[in-house]
Amino acid sequence: MLPLQLVLRPERNDCAWPSPPRIHARKSRSILTRRVSNRAPLVCSVQQSYLSPPTPKTFRRRSRHLAISQSSWATRDGLNAFIHYWSTVVKTVVSTTTAIAQSLYETASTTLQNWWNGKQEGDVISLEAVERESSTQDLNDILEENNRLKRMIKFAVSSHAIMNEATSILEDGADLCVKRAGDVVDIKVHEVQERDALTLQLEELQEQLEDKDQEIERLRDGYVWATENLNTKEDEICELHERLEHYETLLKSAKVV
Repeated sequence: MLPLQLVLRPERNDCAWPSPPRIHARKSRSILTRRVSNRAPLVCSVQQSYLSPPTPKTFRRRSRHLAISQSSWATRDGLNAFIHYWSTVVKTVVSTTTAIAQSLYETASTTLQNWWNGKQEGDVISLEAVERESSTQDLNDILEENNRLKRMIKFAVSSHAIMNEATSILEDGADLCVKRAGDVVDIKVHEVQERDALTLQLEELQEQLEDKDQEIERLRDGYVWATENLNTKEDEICELHERLEHYETLLKSAKVV
């Protein structure tokens, strides 16, 4: 029998390997509109923390941003590509191992059959050419050859059984890996769905917060307008008090005269 030397070189599938995760940042800027009163317009300025404190007629407004980052690694396509890659590798190893076992078995069978046919032809030629010495010696040779063939067949069968066992083990491992990968995919998909649901809820809450901010701004505009109106009324009252004092002074002077 000729020695067999097999080298396994699994194909490299660069396209099946998922790209490294890239984080995309998306910012949704909350735009706040303000309503200006028709009676008393109010100008509000956005101030930073290091500037002077706001006056009673101005206020500080905080802009709220929503940042949402999503990894392409956690998507279904990336995980499916990862599972497809490793499934292809495992299937290649299993098929290669099966082919090796089958080739070994066929080679051993072919070699034994060729040897047996050649041995029979050689025995026929030797029987025709040379007279056999004794029947006992021929019987011993036949038994020895039979034992040797039995050992070779036993070795071939054992090798075939070992290769079948290894193939079954590899198949079980491949099934287990695929099952685990499927569980991981389901978990990741569930997490992505929960993240999307939370994102929608957060966007709704942000919209409600913007509505509340607009309402607060309207109330502040009304408060500023009421404060200005109150200051005007106080000025008018002070002016009326001054006029009253002036009239009282004139009245006293007229009484004295």
